[in-house]
Amino acid sequence: MYFKASDIHNPNTNKPGWYYRLVESYRNSDGRVCHRPMLNLGFLEGLTTDQMNLIQKILTQRVENANQVLFDLPISDDSIVNQYVDEYYNRLIAEKRIDVLFDKPKKKPYAKGKDLEIIDLNSIRNKDVREIGAEWFSYQTAEQLQIRTFLESLSG
Repeated sequence: MYFKASDIHNPNTNKPGWYYRLVESYRNSDGRVCHRPMLNLGFLEGLTTDQMNLIQKILTQRVENANQVLFDLPISDDSIVNQYVDEYYNRLIAEKRIDVLFDKPKKKPYAKGKDLEIIDLNSIRNKDVREIGAEWFSYQTAEQLQIRTFLESLSG
């Protein structure tokens, strides 16, 4: 996620200002990169560029690890940054912009307990495909188990 800024008229100050949106990039089913607005944040005044970069970085990591409680999520030493991250994260959940599952599996099983995935069969490519014959596999197994020496010791 990142901040997208638009230079528009700020009615509060009656001057031009930067209006911010939190935007997410994703690839659609055609493989094209698209952008989805997650939150309209408004005019963020009083934040430095470093603070805004830190907010988007922490927020992105927090959203990506929303369903994984194994990892400690990053926090900042700056209380203002943490305040904004908490506010925006709670808004993302409240406005149902992200999926946060509480003690539920990530995928819902389909009929008869099967998990299905959509795969584009035209995009699958194989490199260095090699076939191994059953005879070669059996020979290698017999050699590793030293079956020949065992049988020779029985006959002699």
